[in-house]
Amino acid sequence: RGRYAASIAAQLVAECGGLCTPATRSPVSPTPLTGRQREVAELAAVGLSNKEIADRLYTSVRTVEGHVLHACQRVGASSREELAAIMRAGAAGAG
Repeated sequence: RGRYAASIAAQLVAECGGLCTPATRSPVSPTPLTGRQREVAELAAVGLSNKEIADRLYTSVRTVEGHVLHACQRVGASSREELAAIMRAGAAGAG
């Protein structure tokens, strides 16, 4: 079932000229990040600062820092840059 959904998503991405959304970036299988951690990590991966993420999500910079820290711990990243690389590679999602 998961492979079927992934193949349909890949086909739709191709038909839409490489459309890239959180749904098309997220893997089908369960992964270690909560929804909010994934959301913050994805915004960090596209280059937003903690302040920009906090403003976009209507939360504090300190809360964003905590989500980044916990996301790094959950996926084994040792830095924000490594977390961003993991997110861009699609190795972390909702759990």
